[in-house]
Amino acid sequence: MGDSNPPETVASPEGPTDFGSPFDYPDADVVLRSVDQVDFRVYKLYLVTASPVLKRMLEERTDGFNATAPHSTSSTDHTTVLPLSEDKAVLSALLTLAFPVPSFVPRTYEELVSVMVAAHKYKLQAAVSTLRLILSEHASALIKPDDAFRLFCFARQKGLVGESVPALQMTLDTCKSIDAIGKKLRFATGSCLHETWKYQELVEQEVNAAIVRSRANGEISTAWNNCSHLWFDLCLRTMVMERPILDHGQFHRTLLDHVTARGCHACRGMISQGIPASLALMERIKRGAVARSTARWLQFIQQSNFSPPVSRTYHSDFGDPFHRSDADIILRSSDSSDFRVHQAVLAISSTVFADMFALSKHHSSAETGPDEARDGLPVIYVTENSAILNILLTMVYPLPTSIPKSYEDVLSVLAAAQKYQMDSTLVLIRNLVRSGYLPGIPSNDVFTAYALAYRHRLADEVKSAALLSIGSTMTFQRLSSSLHAFDGPSLLSLSEFHTRCHESLITCLASAIKLTSPSAITFLTRPSVASRFSFGASFPVTPGQSGSKCRDLDPEFPKDTRSIPSWWIKALRESAENLRALSGCPSIQSLKICASLDSARAAHNKESSCGNWQCSGETALTCGELFCKNLESEMKGALNKVELDIPR
Repeated sequence: MGDSNPPETVASPEGPTDFGSPFDYPDADVVLRSVDQVDFRVYKLYLVTASPVLKRMLEERTDGFNATAPHSTSSTDHTTVLPLSEDKAVLSALLTLAFPVPSFVPRTYEELVSVMVAAHKYKLQAAVSTLRLILSEHASALIKPDDAFRLFCFARQKGLVGESVPALQMTLDTCKSIDAIGKKLRFATGSCLHETWKYQELVEQEVNAAIVRSRANGEISTAWNNCSHLWFDLCLRTMVMERPILDHGQFHRTLLDHVTARGCHACRGMISQGIPASLALMERIKRGAVARSTARWLQFIQQSNFSPPVSRTYHSDFGDPFHRSDADIILRSSDSSDFRVHQAVLAISSTVFADMFALSKHHSSAETGPDEARDGLPVIYVTENSAILNILLTMVYPLPTSIPKSYEDVLSVLAAAQKYQMDSTLVLIRNLVRSGYLPGIPSNDVFTAYALAYRHRLADEVKSAALLSIGSTMTFQRLSSSLHAFDGPSLLSLSEFHTRCHESLITCLASAIKLTSPSAITFLTRPSVASRFSFGASFPVTPGQSGSKCRDLDPEFPKDTRSIPSWWIKALRESAENLRALSGCPSIQSLKICASLDSARAAHNKESSCGNWQCSGETALTCGELFCKNLESEMKGALNKVELDIPR
């Protein structure tokens, strides 16, 4: 295998051009023409020997219409021309793997995948084997860990399975969370996301099973078996799921930290012995777990790609209540059910149908095909199935509403109403959902609800589901089975929304600390004035407290600022620091800011019997509750204002 790639050529705008050496054999009997109009003059014998697909194509070309082209501008010889769908770069690389010339050497994983797709297409088995060998020997050079997820998606979208595995295996180290993938989500499909999660789940299962087996058969040292903290197991899982290599130094430091923190006598004796053997065992467990999980993943993909044959469905009437004898039009669903309805009703409820019927009147003389009419009634094909169409029509007609079985069905009906511009029906459905008459967003499947709403471009429902998802971690394990409903852009939009919500909560809490928010003013103003800033609440001033000042005021604020108890500002700053340290956006309730303030107030009063109205007594409790309610309201308002990218 040589190290030279075929030369680059530029196709002439006037017509096909020759690729040149090494595919310019003077006595060639076949011309392969690339999609960008570059000719490769080669021998038919090599092609039919290497590829049964090309052999069949050439036979069909010869038996049927035979396009010919001159051998050169000065020659009168003619050869068979076979147009192919590959460009000159892919075709030239593919031919180097079939002819006795220096073979193609891929510079990138994308190059290798593109040529591999062509090799599979034409069943060039020798080329496939060569490319797989190159991939197995040079995967680390062709696939960079930080680009592994994008390259995996690229290979899978090209239809490759086995060739995508090296990139998939590298995602173990770089794709532990949705946020870690970042902008590369743009390249993903729902199936790629689901397959990535499935692989990580299988690896984790195999690692856990391997640890159990190793403990049972005595491979794991007696010292590790006697350790009640199972730090060795955790270290092994970290090695497999988070780090590509766990070296001697890392292992030794982890062991020292464990012995120091836990005082573990079982592991103390292993500091100076057993580390190399333990590392070797961990490496064996890792290789075995990855190999077994990869085999299981390939089996999972094979089963997922199987689809039973679809039998043809013939159209039939849906039946009551949409089998009207006075109907003047038929709506045919995607599963071939006919709904006999009235143009007038559809036109009143839908701008799209009204425009359609108005347009058809101006073209009434046009010929109608045999599949466009039934029983003398025109047929309109719609993309909704019979269940969704039935629900939609019962909301348009004065009939009892057919209740959707799930929120997914609600979204499908909303999408249909939005598509047909049924504005009043949209309002009706959303009101019925809010009232609880129709199914709402399931609390245990918010992510799927978001993905489906995003797919249907339902902006209101997307935002509602996105807000409900706040507080849930954006990891493959958390989204798990919901991933099949996503595509990359929808997941990226949700991830970025969570990031902006996190920043918004930080900003909101910072405003309270800086005393610029209404909630802070409520807390720092005397009760008689503070009630103006509340939601209509009023509370009494405890006698003897209104004039008292806290002896522990925060020193960082100017002297002319209102009295700011140190415990209050410290508790808020601590909450803000905890909020910044979180990797995802938490729910407002999980911040437990009010509980932190109550604890800080109690600790302050225990140390010093403070008589300040902000620190003790019923007034302090009521004022604190009011501050928390106002702060929570401000945070909710801030989250509602966060923008979410939804394509229209």
